[in-house]
Amino acid sequence: PLDVARRLRQQPLGPSARYTGPMGALPSQLGPYRVVRKLGEGGMGAVYEAVHELIQRRVAIKVLHPETSQDKEAVGRFVNAVSY
Repeated sequence: PLDVARRLRQQPLGPSARYTGPMGALPSQLGPYRVVRKLGEGGMGAVYEAVHELIQRRVAIKVLHPETSQDKEAVGRFVNAVSY
């Protein structure tokens, strides 16, 4: 378990994991996550079902629209929405 946690910390989602393609296109990989399918799309971005390749954990990943990611207020609302 500690070895898995250590490896997870070495694979953070950072700027290189940003998806810059069109929202209609399905990315195949976002950082250490393999994208399975698109769950939905809204005004701020799209939500994808993905699986962490190392630990095989299913997650939902929200990706902001490129124009939304440049709006500091929108990014603030996004951070507040995902902070629980």
